[in-house]
Amino acid sequence: MLEKLREEHRAIERLLRILQVAAGNMEGLRRPELVVRAVSLIQEYAEGYHQDLEENVIFPRLEKEGVPRHGGPLEVLQAEHRLAKRYAEDMQSYFEAWKTGDETSGQNLLETVQAYALLMRAHIGKEDMVVLPMIQHAFQGERANELDHALEKASHHQNPTFDLEEYHQLLAELEGEYGLTWGEEKEEPREITADRLAEEFLRRES
Repeated sequence: MLEKLREEHRAIERLLRILQVAAGNMEGLRRPELVVRAVSLIQEYAEGYHQDLEENVIFPRLEKEGVPRHGGPLEVLQAEHRLAKRYAEDMQSYFEAWKTGDETSGQNLLETVQAYALLMRAHIGKEDMVVLPMIQHAFQGERANELDHALEKASHHQNPTFDLEEYHQLLAELEGEYGLTWGEEKEEPREITADRLAEEFLRRES
């Protein structure tokens, strides 16, 4: 099951990379409706399915193993889940305003897409390098089987309307639109620092 979580991370990263390329400049957003659909789908998948499994199955079990919910990695990851959701909501709002001719909202949309993609890529990195190894260390043998069963059972109840085939079809369409092949090297968009993301999160939480 942990391998499945890693595979889900790779699929999400594909879409995040598409979003970053699209948000590089105004000309890059050739079909903004596809980008907004991608954001909606990634939230449906990442928030409505993947993150629910983390927060309702994985994180509580790590707490029982002595990993604190507050003042540790779990608190950081959950804060990033909340910030990602707010970014996605903002992107939808900016897109609707941009369609009416509001150029400022168009620029805000591009910047928020960029910040969202950078946040989520860093978030996935934390999970790959910290959370998944912690799970692998803490749950072995029969306990690992029990965790796999709990994740499998929960996955059948999370977001039953999610269409994985649609998700991969959209990935292929967007990658074709922007001339991308998964794994190829591209120039990274302008940097948005961790300090800027933290400052934005604190502003939104206040």
